[in-house]
Amino acid sequence: RFLAGVSHDLGTPATRLRLRTSLVEDAELRGKIDSDIEAMTGMIESVLNYTQSEINVEAKRRVSLLSIVESIVADFQDDAQPVTLAPYVLPKVKPQTLLFSRRSNKKTSDARPPQPDDGNNAAAAIAVVAQPLALTRALTNLVDNALKYGRRATLSIEADPDTARVHVDDFGTQTDGDGMDQLVEPFRRGENSQHVKGFGIGLAVASTVAEQHGGHIQFERRADGLRATLSLQRHG
Repeated sequence: RFLAGVSHDLGTPATRLRLRTSLVEDAELRGKIDSDIEAMTGMIESVLNYTQSEINVEAKRRVSLLSIVESIVADFQDDAQPVTLAPYVLPKVKPQTLLFSRRSNKKTSDARPPQPDDGNNAAAAIAVVAQPLALTRALTNLVDNALKYGRRATLSIEADPDTARVHVDDFGTQTDGDGMDQLVEPFRRGENSQHVKGFGIGLAVASTVAEQHGGHIQFERRADGLRATLSLQRHG
């Protein structure tokens, strides 16, 4: 909490520095100072995001995971980013033989189960008890990472009664997935990140959020890229 407070308060003098830099007449010097301030404010924002996810300040509530993912994809697409969402397919329910039933009332006996081909029921079928803002931040970080290293990203969702998973597939990451688990530590970056902007905090935030939802982050190599999977317990 102390680190979160310091990170937040550092934003004010950083803003003042940026305003005062505009008074510097030497264009080259002004550009160098602006670059340093941009790097500093980026680090402050990264630390603030990480500490906010660590202190778990957001209350959990029942939300639609499908709606959250659709909103993330739409935001990236509005920014002309190559991000798509694969259609969600409801898992088939195996028929069971009814061995015993106690009919309590007519309303209960006549009730119809949700139909699997209804889009609204699909959203309800992936309901989770979660922190929506934290979950959005974590998935956004995974998509950002996919775009930085793999050119484009495709998201997909799968779920069973207890666990939901969001897969983020990129296309072009030159890695076999080994050692990726180490990159979820704060300020750790991969060998292919020299020319990519960032501070090594995005995967740490995603991993923290996943753990707070009873899940984790996994990485696996695909034929044409890398898959990052965020899993979470559906019932909190």
